Amino acid sequence: MTTAADTDCETDGKEYEVDDSALAGLVCTDWFVSSATRPDPIPDEKVRFAAQLIDASGICVRLMIWRSQDRQNKGPGGRPPSLDDRAVLVLLLVLLLSGSAPLVSEMAFALDRRLSDEAKELMRVSLESAEESAWYHRCWRAVHALLSVIDPMPGPRKRFLSMDEWEAISAARDPEDSRKKLARLNWVTTQLLHATFMMLPRETRRKWKGNACIDATLVPTHCKRGTSKESDSVSIEPEAAWYRRDGDHRDDGKGGMAKYVWGWEAILVVMATNDPASDWVEFPYLVLAMGFEKPGHNIAGQAIRAFESMAERGYPAGFAVADRAYFPNSKPEKLQIPLAALGYGFVFDYRDDQLGVLLRHKGAILVEGAWYCPSMPGHLISATQDYRSGRIDRGTWQVRLAQRSKYRLRPKAKADLGDSVPLMCPAVGPRATVACPLKPESLSTPGRTLITSLPASPGPICI
Repeated sequence: MTTAADTDCETDGKEYEVDDSALAGLVCTDWFVSSATRPDPIPDEKVRFAAQLIDASGICVRLMIWRSQDRQNKGPGGRPPSLDDRAVLVLLLVLLLSGSAPLVSEMAFALDRRLSDEAKELMRVSLESAEESAWYHRCWRAVHALLSVIDPMPGPRKRFLSMDEWEAISAARDPEDSRKKLARLNWVTTQLLHATFMMLPRETRRKWKGNACIDATLVPTHCKRGTSKESDSVSIEPEAAWYRRDGDHRDDGKGGMAKYVWGWEAILVVMATNDPASDWVEFPYLVLAMGFEKPGHNIAGQAIRAFESMAERGYPAGFAVADRAYFPNSKPEKLQIPLAALGYGFVFDYRDDQLGVLLRHKGAILVEGAWYCPSMPGHLISATQDYRSGRIDRGTWQVRLAQRSKYRLRPKAKADLGDSVPLMCPAVGPRATVACPLKPESLSTPGRTLITSLPASPGPICI
């Protein structure tokens, strides 16, 4: 269950439940994806499914609360619309399930020719007759009435604006209002994803142990024209940015225009397997959180917001899997540390210049993300470097990585939310994994790997 208290979105202080049990009862059938040919009738069952999903998600109730808050001190508003938020959301979902584009023109055509009277009643749409052009204007007004509640970047989209016009629009926006509506937008999109997760049978959901992959993908804008640095006008989607096809995808002002696309990055968090070595698929790999951002902008911020939203919904925390744009390139205080505080481990890759001994602290050495005994043999320290350069094969590399574990420092206690983690020498305690002459008590147990090459100047970890 998700409540209003789980989010940054303001309500009237009450908690509004989301009916997860209703979502669990929905079943996808063979009509889930069908022909995208416009004249095809849309089955009533598809509309019923979409209506039940939207109702169970609780989104319409939340939109009603937000709209009421926005109207405070602004009067009661006009007459009820012929198409409300629920009808808009159901109709857009029906179009997507049918393989049709979620456009106002497609919405109008569906209402005019593809939906039965029973389907319109399920959507609570008036059965009064209307021409397709009239449906188009009604849909347009209804869609933009919904967007006005959750759009953090309002502005005209019908024509190219001059740079001066665009700067005036940007300056007139209320930063607090934009922040509030961005939180609303994030909640709505996340709640739709949560609804798909809750449609899985409970026993299937429980098999997933919380491992998740995060990555970003380009979403080109509908317009091909972007905003150049020399232009006197801005793109029709001015909040987007140039996507560079290499590097971190952010425009650095270098390279030819053939390398660039004007658009956004969609940040997606997807369920991942419990066992990468197994071919058995225990559950579908669903998208559980997402965000939109300018390419290469606020990578760590979007990532932590996505994982925090998953924690708010009560999902288990396993391993977070990502490429180098997230780990290890992000600053630890912005992503790795808060993500570890949520209970996640990390699976990622290092650059070549980050291999081998990266740091030394109190006598211990940092090798590829873990602290080790300073006497760990050199061929284990350089294992990944040797593998990438072709000096050893994959099997030998895996064996050497496994051998490293004997020299790894062990935690003394569970990590807290501070800046340090207490670790101890691998030759200390009844579970010691090596025998070291500097720790005589470790020599009394046979079978442990004996350290023969001691550091010239032992640090505090060795004393």
